[in-house]
Amino acid sequence: MGGLSAKSNTIDATTLGLNENNVLTVKIYPNPVINDEVSISIPTVSSNTTMSLFGLDGRLFLKENIKNNTTTINMSKIPSGVYLLKVESEEGSQVSKIIKK
Repeated sequence: MGGLSAKSNTIDATTLGLNENNVLTVKIYPNPVINDEVSISIPTVSSNTTMSLFGLDGRLFLKENIKNNTTTINMSKIPSGVYLLKVESEEGSQVSKIIKK
């Protein structure tokens, strides 16, 4: 007649796999940005590795394919502020904060 019996109050719990989220090891230097240039270092680059630079308001300032393990972003035409750099590849993704003074 409704309700829980002693035998039916078990819960099946499935753990979501944290191993499915692959995070890249992206290095950004110098940060804060000095002389309007920032270097990005990525250990593994594939044919579809991309980087996107966003303002905190969501505005996209830059989107490029990355072909080398180290690349440089010229930020001379980008105003001072805090930005988010998203790097994506087959290996995973990473979002990092960049500060331009």
